[in-house]
Amino acid sequence: MKINSPILTRMQAMSLFFFFAFIFVLANSELSAQPHFNNSSFSGLWIAYDSTQQERDTLYMISDGNGNILDCNTFHFSSQNSFYSVQENGAITIGLHMEHDGLMEFNGFLLSSTEGSIAIEFDDGALSFDLKKVSDKSVLQGTWFGAFDSRDVRFTVDADGEVSSFSGFENPVSGRIYAQNGFVAGFIESAEQGDFYLIKINGVFDGENIISGTFGSDNRGPVLTDIILERRDPALPGVKMLLLDE
Repeated sequence: MKINSPILTRMQAMSLFFFFAFIFVLANSELSAQPHFNNSSFSGLWIAYDSTQQERDTLYMISDGNGNILDCNTFHFSSQNSFYSVQENGAITIGLHMEHDGLMEFNGFLLSSTEGSIAIEFDDGALSFDLKKVSDKSVLQGTWFGAFDSRDVRFTVDADGEVSSFSGFENPVSGRIYAQNGFVAGFIESAEQGDFYLIKINGVFDGENIISGTFGSDNRGPVLTDIILERRDPALPGVKMLLLDE
């Protein structure tokens, strides 16, 4: 005998409704948990470095959050034709334009609003870099001493990473130097002629008062020279910092 039960039918309908409502909420929560990226995800100051230290090169890049690279520690960098683009899935393309060498293009992915990875392709292979947003520009604030080749130098870094009060090179001298995750990227421009006109600094920071790494000069091509820089109170006596390979 067939029995019609409108109450059971309503209960089944309600069960189905709540089941599908649960699936809808779960699906939307998973979608909302996925990061959605755009150009603003790469705003501000970032450092790119090789965490294996096989490639002794570090870059800082400053962007405006709207697809433009404003500054980078590469020789003859031009902000006029430099750019970046971030897709919703985190894919990022960065184009750094050098006045004499043209465009250097990096491709990679952002993993979050503070980290990612990029790579640049060459005829003989690719170089890969970790990408980290600088969380504190003032990490290297203080007075630093060292030597670039035979030139003893002393300079001050302020809370924004700006270099000032530089002695050892012909003034005016300006520049920036930053650290993140123990890696250092810097750039100095002076009124010198020759080897000390434009200097790029690559290095690691010990978390206290020592930067060890290399510097390159626009006038020397790809040659990198090892250096050590020490932060200390300028009122205290110190030992002259020497080149690592001396």
